[in-house]
Parts: sequence; C-alpha cells; structure tokens
Amino acid sequence: MNFTLRLLLISILFAGCQGSGNNDSIPIVTLDQLQDGQGRVDITIGENLFYADSSIFQGSTSISHGTMAVNLKDQSEGQIILSFQLPSDLPKRPWIHSLNERDQRSGSLLVGKIIDKSARKGLGYVMTQGQITVARFDQQALIISVVGMAGKYGAEGLSTQKIPVEGSITIKKPVVALDDLTWKDLLP
Repeated sequence: MNFTLRLLLISILFAGCQGSGNNDSIPIVTLDQLQDGQGRVDITIGENLFYADSSIFQGSTSISHGTMAVNLKDQSEGQIILSFQLPSDLPKRPWIHSLNERDQRSGSLLVGKIIDKSARKGLGYVMTQGQITVARFDQQALIISVVGMAGKYGAEGLSTQKIPVEGSITIKKPVVALDDLTWKDLLP
C-alpha cells in the first residue's frame, strides 16, 4: 500500500480528531511478557503516553520492493502504521532512517486511537521529521525506536504545529511477509 493511500485511510479513521492524553511514564516491556505475534507500542507525544500501558498490539510487517511496512492494531482500535525505505546493507543493524518533512514519500509514522467510540472520534499524529531506528529484526523479535516531531492529524488535515514524539515498538516473533527477499538476505 503506498504512502498516499495509507494517509487517506488514516484521515478517514481520524476525521474529527480531538486532543487527549495522560501523564503516565513509558512502561518497560520485555519479550517474555508478550505472546508470539504480540507487541507493545510505547509512544510519548508531547509529555503524554499515547497508548494505555494495557494495550497489546497485533498485526503484520512486510518487506517489499525496498520498503518496510509495519501495521499494528490494539484491542481498543488504536493503530500504528510505519513505513520507510530499507537501507542498502540489509544484514547490518541498526537500520537508521531519517524522516524529512520535505520528502514524506521516503517514510512515515502514523499513530492513532479512538477517543470516543460512540461518536467514532479519533486522535491521530503523523511524524514528519525525525529518526526511525530498527535495532533488531529477526524471526524472534522486531524492536524499533522513534524520535522526532509530529503534527496532529484532524478533519482539516495535518497541523503545522509540531510536538515531540518519542518511543518504541516491540514485537515478539513478528508476523512477517517477505515479498521479494528471504530471511537469509536480512540476517547478519
């Protein structure tokens, strides 16, 4: 799925977004606390932890035509979509990808959640600049950290006011689709 289509889907999901947040600190998660295929997304936007510490995410990761895409949902309809261009030296870790606001086709991080289920109102942010670091990616785990600046996404589009975003994505035994590569191409 290309970046424009993803952004369109997120804009539909988060139409009418409104502010929310809490002041929890980022929880620490270890792989042994997760079941196979489960993940934790611990993202702080501004000073607020975006997802509840009880959120357990599931979804998929795909590697196709030089791009990595991660699409996860939690039990409360929270969603994260991450995509970026792969480095040329795939076996070497970490993979570090810089996001540039002027070239949003090279990668994106979209985070969202439903804040009023009955009214179908959501809250969403798009990280437009910063860094995505894949510290570990193998059949046992996917561990990603993000740091940068994000804009709130609402009915009127992406806000020009940017706030800090920072956090991690941890998935135990991720579900992975390797379209044009094999694990042998990816592992050190």
